[in-house]
Amino acid sequence: MTHPEEIHALDQLADRLRGRFPDAPPEKIKQVVDEVHHEYDGRPIRDFIPVLVEREVVDRFRVRQASPTAHS
Repeated sequence: MTHPEEIHALDQLADRLRGRFPDAPPEKIKQVVDEVHHEYDGRPIRDFIPVLVEREVVDRFRVRQASPTAHS
């Protein structure tokens, strides 16, 4: 089960990423944050999940920005 603090941290993360990747649709950012977050389902230690999610999402969006054919 996800703790309310973790959900709040992920919401704040999505807000920060919208500022960092203004060309990305907000719903796409939220979708990727959710996808990456669910990769950590069932992991017992939750303290660093938002940080790990942020790193993975930033990496994914950087790859999209670097690829001239990646638009979705």
